[in-house]
Amino acid sequence: MSRLAEIVRRPRTWALVGMLILVNLLAVLLLPEEMSAYAIIVISLTGAVLIG
Repeated sequence: MSRLAEIVRRPRTWALVGMLILVNLLAVLLLPEEMSAYAIIVISLTGAVLIG
């Protein structure tokens, strides 16, 4: 099985993806424009490291 297939099958992956989407939405809604762009980049990179 490929590495990607293993990552997709883990429930932890989907929990992290859901949390990342929620945190990104909150960053867009609550932070000023300039800060939200940087926050989304940092959150996405952190999520990528956590997932795989």
